[in-house]
Amino acid sequence: AKIQRLFELAKLFAKNQMLHKIEKFCDLLMAQVCIMSDYSDKAEHIIVDIIQSGKNSGMSDIQMLAWYFMSCLYIKEKHYDLAYGVINNALIFLEKSSFKNDYISMILKYNLYKVFTMKRDLEKAAICLNQAVGIAQKYGIVFEFKQIEPPPEEEVQQIEINESDYYDRQPSLDEISDDDFQFE
Repeated sequence: AKIQRLFELAKLFAKNQMLHKIEKFCDLLMAQVCIMSDYSDKAEHIIVDIIQSGKNSGMSDIQMLAWYFMSCLYIKEKHYDLAYGVINNALIFLEKSSFKNDYISMILKYNLYKVFTMKRDLEKAAICLNQAVGIAQKYGIVFEFKQIEPPPEEEVQQIEINESDYYDRQPSLDEISDDDFQFE
């Protein structure tokens, strides 16, 4: 309860100072606390609200961070197919749009590494990890890329990740959902 109160005070301060991005970032941090505390429904509700408000107010960076947090939630819940979809769409958007943020791209690729590792697609996992590490090295970012062990073959959930993923071809803008990735 203490940490929630601190987030509420930080958010109130940001709101009173008209610092809307910081206010939304406080909400994202609260969502992360909910994820870590196994309040998945609450975390998802917060993140969805931030995605919508980011979309409606032109805060592309906050919206993309919300997609990252959503992928973290799905990975924690072992919903790798959902995490893959969120990450893949976000990376496609970053590639195709005028909004560029290599840091967000780096953390998304690191999460994609986790998804591919848990699906035992180790070749694609290695590509994602190398791309994330390359971005960190390019900008001198200190980031702990924890290597994870793939689960035993019999524990792998079977999902369809087809050959049209981000690394095999560049999709057209028609394939990006307008509802999920519209920015002003």
